[in-house]
Amino acid sequence: MTDPGIILAMNILLTSILLANVAILAIIGIISLKVRGIFRDIVSFITPPDEKTPSQVANVVSTVSDSFARSIVAQAKATFMGKQSGVVRAEKGVDADIAEDTLAMVNPTLSAILTSFPALRKTLRKNPALIDLALEKLTGSHGTTSTPQTVVNNGHNQFDMNL
Repeated sequence: MTDPGIILAMNILLTSILLANVAILAIIGIISLKVRGIFRDIVSFITPPDEKTPSQVANVVSTVSDSFARSIVAQAKATFMGKQSGVVRAEKGVDADIAEDTLAMVNPTLSAILTSFPALRKTLRKNPALIDLALEKLTGSHGTTSTPQTVVNNGHNQFDMNL
């Protein structure tokens, strides 16, 4: 006959193996349900709700690509405008220098007066067309004819003396 201790040990071992298998199957079932839920979420994210409405992933991709495109356009525009404004600033500087030097040649008294008014001199350097107005205010006379005038000729600034 068989020993009852061996039968008891075998029953405990078989019960343990059976419980381990049941636990493993339960864990596999739970993982399977979680994976199915994730898969359903991914599918619903990718597929559009109907033919006229884009999917959520299409909306995300569109938003991200629009954001990148705006960023690239803004950088390109800033670079282009920076270069363009540098050229414009240089041209205005040359125009102001020409106007100031021409004024000094034509009317040395006014040139000496402008050294006493640095803010006015700065304003006139930025906008030489205001020289007539400044002369009128400083001298009290109207219709001064010895100031340079800006004349646009084929897109280039030239100075014409109304003498």
